[in-house]
Amino acid sequence: MALAAVKKAKIRVRKVEDLERISVLAIEGTPPMVGVLGGILRSFRFQSVAVLGSSDEAWLRLNIEPSARPDIILLDWHAHPVDGEAFVRRLRHVENAALAETPVVAIIANADRETVFAARDAGVNVVLLRPFSAAQLLEKVMWTLGQDTPFIRSEFYVGPDRRRFRAAEYLGEKRRIGETEYYRPEAPHSGETV
Repeated sequence: MALAAVKKAKIRVRKVEDLERISVLAIEGTPPMVGVLGGILRSFRFQSVAVLGSSDEAWLRLNIEPSARPDIILLDWHAHPVDGEAFVRRLRHVENAALAETPVVAIIANADRETVFAARDAGVNVVLLRPFSAAQLLEKVMWTLGQDTPFIRSEFYVGPDRRRFRAAEYLGEKRRIGETEYYRPEAPHSGETV
């Protein structure tokens, strides 16, 4: 029997004190870092903190304990046995919208451009590069939970809207077909060469 999906109201975090209402699930693939990350997260005074050493264990917890669903997930990109990319893609495609739309911070060590783009394309909200300080982790968590980012479901991408900068009116050159009525390049002055 399937459990009914209960969509939590999104909690917007504006100040550090707001974290007392937030639950966090961290998946850390390096055993010595499990305790360290847990200590850092507890110092932020989250409502609840769970740090797991296996992506399989985290997946079971997310799907079996609906009451314990986190408000944010911190994911070691090199977690085992399921790596970060596969984990996030699977998360973004679950039927339960509340679970699928859970914000994800990918924690990546030795990240190259392709890895960061893979994380973005898989559907993470933000990337945090290792090594990081507690202040940097807090900044990423606060930024992620403070955004009101639309969730996109399309044929080729499922995840948070990746467009970060939204200008009210674009004033640059119009390059798309059909936008020529808005953009008319000035004719060269007499005597100028084109």
